Amino acid sequence: MKKILVALATAFLCLATGFAQAPNCKIQKYECNDGGILTHITPSGKWAVINLGTSAGGGTAVSQLYDIEQGVVVPVTYNGRNLGISSVSDDGNVVVGSFSGRPMAYNRATGKLTLFPLRQLWQMGHLDAVTPDGKWAVGFY
Repeated sequence: MKKILVALATAFLCLATGFAQAPNCKIQKYECNDGGILTHITPSGKWAVINLGTSAGGGTAVSQLYDIEQGVVVPVTYNGRNLGISSVSDDGNVVVGSFSGRPMAYNRATGKLTLFPLRQLWQMGHLDAVTPDGKWAVGFY
């Protein structure tokens, strides 16, 4: 199925705003012609993460950002290599996930990649989510 609906993500955002206020929801269709799926959306609804599977040889996950307001896909790479993105800050600058099996945070504005050390005997790690302001992340490593 080449067309992915963002309906579930936007419906979740509407429910998350609470039942006391009338939701102001916008359901938007994202046409994904490259086999990707939307796996995360920011609380503001401005950015989404597209997961395209893994790179050749089963290495790092291939992910891109989707600028919902502009309707454009934004590739995110570091030194020409793919980043496995799982979450993005509200401003679209801080992405977290994994890079070569290590948990990472990448600042698109500065180009700085931060790789976190793995625990002894662990062979991989991943950051799963980042706060809207990009200051905190959770995951395992």
